[in-house]
Amino acid sequence: MKHFKTNSLQIVRGAEVLVGMTMTMFFLCNIGMRYINIGSLTGVLVFGVLLIHGLKPERFASIGQKLSQSPSGRIVRKLIRTLRLVILILAVLTTGFMSAGIPKGPDGEDRTIIILGSGVNEDGTPTYVTQSRADAAMKYMKDHPDSPIIASGGLYTSDRITEAESIKQYLINQGIDAKRIYVETDSTSTAENLRFTTALLQKERLPKAVVISTSEFHSYRAGLFATRNQLDHRAITAKTPWYILPTCWMREMYGILDAWIIHRR
Repeated sequence: MKHFKTNSLQIVRGAEVLVGMTMTMFFLCNIGMRYINIGSLTGVLVFGVLLIHGLKPERFASIGQKLSQSPSGRIVRKLIRTLRLVILILAVLTTGFMSAGIPKGPDGEDRTIIILGSGVNEDGTPTYVTQSRADAAMKYMKDHPDSPIIASGGLYTSDRITEAESIKQYLINQGIDAKRIYVETDSTSTAENLRFTTALLQKERLPKAVVISTSEFHSYRAGLFATRNQLDHRAITAKTPWYILPTCWMREMYGILDAWIIHRR
């Protein structure tokens, strides 16, 4: 029995090292590709700790023993365990909503096309994620030549053009008529994307039946804010490259919590 327990622990430690090392490298590579955000930084922290725990479990055991030697230490230990459980539950919940939130494609109706921005490169071109959202919307645009288009997104950084302007120029370069394209350049979050875009729909008297082009991991949150703004919405989902998906997924967990707790409009 003792031998079995020893082998089981070795397997668990080996799995921790393998998963921790692989995912830490994933997130570090994302940072190296300039995908530096709360998602990539959280990934390095979480999986870095997992890697260290797999390599040096005795250090964690020693810390646990020291905490157990005083009443305050035992309280801290309980708080850490509770926090770990809460984080795990929230991670599972948000991941479930992200997965379940990937909607069906648009119907045959002519709808206003909304493209949500996600960053601009130093030269003013859309980032890969932003471009993938524009590309995903292109087929719908061509099949619905009378549908207006709203590019939505404000300043990425102060030294670059807005996401909306970057998307508009990209679409024009792909042969889309500029007269079809409206820009919403003030938003700095998904909540603002949908709120300001709704105001633009009303101002320009565009159809409030919309189709939103965004990434698959982002479709639940975009749909949530569309519903809150009373938009009749469908979605076009853009595929995210596998090598940046972990960072996008991790960052979106924070985004969903923000939508649930803070930005409720």
